[in-house]
Amino acid sequence: MNRRRSTKEMGPKEKFFFTKIFPIPFILIGLVTLYMGIKDLGKASESAQWPSLEGTVLHSSLDVHHGDDSTTYSAEVMYTYEVEGTVYSSNRLKFGYARTGNPSDAQKIVNSYPIDSQVIVYFDPAQPEESVLVPGRTASVYFLPGFGLVFLCSGLAVFIFLPRAFHTEEPKKKKEAFPPLRMDYDS
Repeated sequence: MNRRRSTKEMGPKEKFFFTKIFPIPFILIGLVTLYMGIKDLGKASESAQWPSLEGTVLHSSLDVHHGDDSTTYSAEVMYTYEVEGTVYSSNRLKFGYARTGNPSDAQKIVNSYPIDSQVIVYFDPAQPEESVLVPGRTASVYFLPGFGLVFLCSGLAVFIFLPRAFHTEEPKKKKEAFPPLRMDYDS
């Protein structure tokens, strides 16, 4: 049975939805993610100048994260340190995205931070509860702003260019092959 697929032209409500409403979540998610990523980039840069002290690893394990169609891995390293008599604990290794698709990469990190080992902790002197074990910018710190930029640009592209595409698709008046004859009669 051979059925022809009918193509229905979009009405004004559908065009409005796809050109004005549909891109909004992409733009908002892009802006928020880009903001958070840029904030992390700044903190990562600052962390290269933070003071350091010795801390102790309390916990170190491989975490498995199951998604709908993928599995990712991360190193969960909890450490403690003391600043001016106050004891803090953190699990931030570095700024940026911490998951990987390769379990051996995450396991290498876990192996390099065994429980009860001494580590160098870099902490923010203005907020001593904020700390990292790997200061400065690493490749992973660019993931979040890159992801945000892709979402933002996608949403803006749909918002800007889709209305133009709909506008060019509107049917134009057909030019007649033979214009009507004009007859002038002199009286």
